[in-house]
Amino acid sequence: MSAASTRDRAHRHAGVTLVETIISALIVAGLFVAALDTLGAARGAESRTAERTQAHALAEALLSEVLSQPFEHDASPALAAADASDDTTRTGYHSVNDYHGWASAPPMEPDGSPIAGYARWRREVDVQWVLPATLEPTNVDTGAKQVTVRVLRDELLLAELTVVRTAAWPDPTLADEAWRE
Repeated sequence: MSAASTRDRAHRHAGVTLVETIISALIVAGLFVAALDTLGAARGAESRTAERTQAHALAEALLSEVLSQPFEHDASPALAAADASDDTTRTGYHSVNDYHGWASAPPMEPDGSPIAGYARWRREVDVQWVLPATLEPTNVDTGAKQVTVRVLRDELLLAELTVVRTAAWPDPTLADEAWRE
């Protein structure tokens, strides 16, 4: 064999073929797509977490408002649904019972003004008598009410907070006056 032919053969094997280049490009493209999918999934999870945090804050605010009311306003222990004709304002609510069946979409402040940025969201409240020992629902005045606040976006439940309020829990409006004396 001549030196020229050996040099030509070595030169052909020293480079990268077109097939190897295409395979390498496909591998890199596949890795890039996988990285983008991972990034998208992380962003989606971050968005869902932020939404649930906002929903939890909305639920806590409304639950705090409900719990700041006296256990009962009048002598009647009946839990009547909130008046659907006036579902925009809660300024006239005077007891935990007043919130039973109340719902608002979008979420509203107590004065009826909408909370900005929550057009597709909904808050709702359910108040029901429960047996103190088991927390089972009942239609009898047991001195214990279960208050549940739900926050939904596009009918998807994002947050639900439930507490039990009892008649033994002091009226929060009177507790403030007691501290002042």
